[in-house]
Amino acid sequence: MHSPRTSPRSSVTFLTLVLGSALRAEASQQLPVWKLSDQPTVAIGVVEGDPNYELADASSSVRMDGGTIVVADAGSRELRFFDGSGKFLRKAGRRGSGPGEFRWLLRVYRHGPDSVLAYDHGANRLSVFSLDGAFARTASPDSVGGDRDFPMDVWLRGRFWVEGALEPDRRRAAGETLARLPSPDDELGYRFARVDDQGNIWVREPLSEGGESYRWTVFSPQGEAIATIRTPLRYDVQQIGSTFVLGRWRDENDVNFIRLYRLERTQAVERPPAWIAAGPEPEGRRATPTPNAEARSEVFAALRAMVTAQERYYADHGRYSQDRHALEWSPPEDLHVDIVAAHSTGWAAVATHRRLAVVCGMGVGGATPPGWPEGAPKCG
Repeated sequence: MHSPRTSPRSSVTFLTLVLGSALRAEASQQLPVWKLSDQPTVAIGVVEGDPNYELADASSSVRMDGGTIVVADAGSRELRFFDGSGKFLRKAGRRGSGPGEFRWLLRVYRHGPDSVLAYDHGANRLSVFSLDGAFARTASPDSVGGDRDFPMDVWLRGRFWVEGALEPDRRRAAGETLARLPSPDDELGYRFARVDDQGNIWVREPLSEGGESYRWTVFSPQGEAIATIRTPLRYDVQQIGSTFVLGRWRDENDVNFIRLYRLERTQAVERPPAWIAAGPEPEGRRATPTPNAEARSEVFAALRAMVTAQERYYADHGRYSQDRHALEWSPPEDLHVDIVAAHSTGWAAVATHRRLAVVCGMGVGGATPPGWPEGAPKCG
């Protein structure tokens, strides 16, 4: 019997199909690259000049639907209102404990189409202001977030530090999206996530030693990776809209500016991080170790040790370090510790036990998350 022969044409067809399949698989692993515009479309702040534009500590900012930008300046204890081009309109609030005053103004949030919520960390209360700067009333944080452990918009879920989604319905939806994502591996420990105005989840990779920018992967509410983007280290993202990113830029002297960048979709593509390509593990495949008191104690001790290391760094540099690798301290082998935010007035960090299900965060000074006690660990 003669063995069947494969014609050259059949071989070429088969090879074409194989290569085509491989290329489609490769293409499916590529994500669109988004970027910030080269220059901000709105820039607010001066080094010296008109005091209405001098920002002592622009801890939070929000853009309203009509274009008005409201800045919470923790240094002056004032809300500053600017129009869509960055022109100063008015201010509200002042230092104090009475109605419409602030002991420690930390965050500002949109509250419907024509008012904002201002969070006073020192008094643990919310104040409602209209866009014309008029004080309306106060409210308790517990009445807004619906979460006793994390009443405001910074919370821990699994191995994710999450910012955004103040309202219970939005937080529930964001939590469901995070549950669809692969869990951060034991080596990295945790990931930082921010919820944008459309309910997408922006997941930031931990800063590598010597890193010059943050890399983010953007997920749809259904948990599908849809883009990657990079942001500068000196730029603290405070709000993400469908067409813009708003946040605080800090210069080399830690002077604060508010910058609004256009969010651009480019033609470029790149591979997603390996942990995303691997996909989520099947339900029940990986057992979650039970945390114990010893592991929690180790995490607490590491965060307390970072306090000492950061104060030592501050004494030499006049600001806190954003890069854990720059500190004269390293965490124990079983722990991963990363700095979430740092500037001249404070810092926040998260510590994860690599083997056990313990993830805790802590804030000091102006970087203390709203609703968290300053200098005390909070665990998810």
